[in-house]
Amino acid sequence: MHAAALARAVVSCLDAPVHGVANAVSGHVTWRDLAADLVELLGSASEIRETEEVHPDLDHHWHYQAGRLARPLAAQPGEDRRSVLAAMVRGEPSGTRS
Repeated sequence: MHAAALARAVVSCLDAPVHGVANAVSGHVTWRDLAADLVELLGSASEIRETEEVHPDLDHHWHYQAGRLARPLAAQPGEDRRSVLAAMVRGEPSGTRS
């Protein structure tokens, strides 16, 4: 998630408190997709290997109702996952959009 989207979500929660835990996940991506994006953006020849082993810290079955913050978390131009990762790979300062 882009920092600007998170800031919009926080402001939304301040304007209309959620009275509990708020889901600030703006979309779901698999670890494989995230790794594949990074391998491509870095120009790496790294192999992505999958295993059935799951670290206990990652083995959760979360169920969220994402509608409450859907609007403020919606990616604006330049805030999509690939644009953010590309900016990180290029070493752009925080707040710079591609």
